[in-house]
Amino acid sequence: MEDWFYFILGDLSSFNQGLVPSTLSELTQVVGCLVDDIEAAKNFSASQVESLAVNFNSMISERDEALMSLSLLKEQQEVDLQEKDELRLQCSVLQNELNLLNREVSIKSAELERAKTEISRGQQEIRIILRQLHQLQSELERYFLLSRDQSKLLEASAQLQSRSTALLLKANI
Repeated sequence: MEDWFYFILGDLSSFNQGLVPSTLSELTQVVGCLVDDIEAAKNFSASQVESLAVNFNSMISERDEALMSLSLLKEQQEVDLQEKDELRLQCSVLQNELNLLNREVSIKSAELERAKTEISRGQQEIRIILRQLHQLQSELERYFLLSRDQSKLLEASAQLQSRSTALLLKANI
C-alpha cells in the first residue's frame, strides 16, 4: 500500500513542480494514469478490507472459542470444587471413622491385656493346683501303701490269733 501511495505522490509532485501537461492528450494520459492508480488503489483497498474482514471474523471466532473454552473451564472448575468439597467431607467422615476405630482398638487392646493377665493368673493357679494335686497324690500313695501294710499286718495278726485260738482249743480238749 505504501508503494502505491508514494507513486501517487510522485505523480502529483510533478504537478507541484510546475510541470503542467500542455496538451489534451497529455492531460488525458495523466488523468488516465490517475484513474488507473485510483482504480488500483481501490482494488488494493478492497482486498485489504476483505483481508481485514477475514482476519476480524477469524479473531471473533477465536475469541468466541476462547470464551466458550473459558466458560467450559469455569464449569469444570465448579465441578472440581464440588468434587473437592465432597472429597473433603468424605475424608472428614473417614477420619472420624478412623478415630472411632482407633478408640475401639485401644479399648480392645486394654481388654486383651486384662484377659492375658487373667490367663496368666489362671495358669499360675493351675500350676499351684497341679503341684498340690501331685503332693496329695504322693500322700495318698503313701497312705495307701501304709494302709496296705497295715492290712497285711492285721491279716497276719488275725491269722495268728486264729491259730492261737485253735491251738488253745486243742490244748483244752
